[in-house]
Amino acid sequence: MNRAILNMTAVNIIGILASIVYSIVVVNLFGTSREIEIYFATNVIIFVVMKLSQGGEISEILLPVYHKYKENESKEVAQRIISIVLNWYVVFLVFLSIITFYSASFLVRFIIPGFTESDHQLGIEMLQAISPVLVIIFFNGQVQSLLNAEKKFGWPEMVDVVSRVLMLITVSVGVTYFDIWIMIIVLWVGALFKFISYIFLYYRTGNRFYLQF
Repeated sequence: MNRAILNMTAVNIIGILASIVYSIVVVNLFGTSREIEIYFATNVIIFVVMKLSQGGEISEILLPVYHKYKENESKEVAQRIISIVLNWYVVFLVFLSIITFYSASFLVRFIIPGFTESDHQLGIEMLQAISPVLVIIFFNGQVQSLLNAEKKFGWPEMVDVVSRVLMLITVSVGVTYFDIWIMIIVLWVGALFKFISYIFLYYRTGNRFYLQF
């Protein structure tokens, strides 16, 4: 048990260091340019959308329900119940993503009213490019919670660390070719890597998702 705690602590420290290095690299690459300001402005919108997604609240509801059905019925029944909830949650996320996509023009102009029209256009394009990946990011959070519920501690954290390192490499190599758009690409790379890794770990531990509503 002590060794597991030490391993998780070490992984978390590595993750924090990777985040710090990533932030330093981004600052060195883009400084205080208008493009990075616009990108961070779109992040404010993303933060609001994340709050609307109710991801944390969903996790608090899912885990007790999962444990209840797993103990009183069976693991398969629990997984089927959770799959129904998650499938409807994904439908909600897709709907939220579509709203974000089509309201990008209003949202960007509302958040950064003092910028030029070309700046607004860049922000709109960035937000529309990010909006689809929000579904994956929010879904990843729920799968991570389920992995922790199965006491698979350490693996989700390790995936997060590898994802950060991958994002760091991507932004360092790709900035020459994609300029500010590498920040959007990095979000997609990180989210997709986590999605594939979490699904792999979830199935490897004997768990299943069911496509039922």
